[in-house]
Amino acid sequence: PPLTQDMFNSAYRNWCTRNNFTPDPSQLNRDGRQIDLYVLHQEVMNMGTYGRIANNDDAWAILGGKLGFVQFPASSESEPTRSGPGMAAHLHHAYKESLHGFDAAYITSIL
Repeated sequence: PPLTQDMFNSAYRNWCTRNNFTPDPSQLNRDGRQIDLYVLHQEVMNMGTYGRIANNDDAWAILGGKLGFVQFPASSESEPTRSGPGMAAHLHHAYKESLHGFDAAYITSIL
């Protein structure tokens, strides 16, 4: 399960310090909007972790829709909103750069 926001904030800050890592602000800003790392962590964990969605472009587009970067509104109640392919690729890259190492450590710690 994803961490709570307070736990994520504390653990991510500690992980960044231990790994001498600072997220690149330019990677976390798209179309004048900020990508919330906690929400990205939460949604990737809810979708089954990075290993399950890494090569699934549709999953990243759905994730983009969940984060509010909607280019393709839902066509029915059973269809999720989606971002465009450019935003989906950007989220995938931003996740790999800023969260993948942290989430891998988190998953290892609970297993």
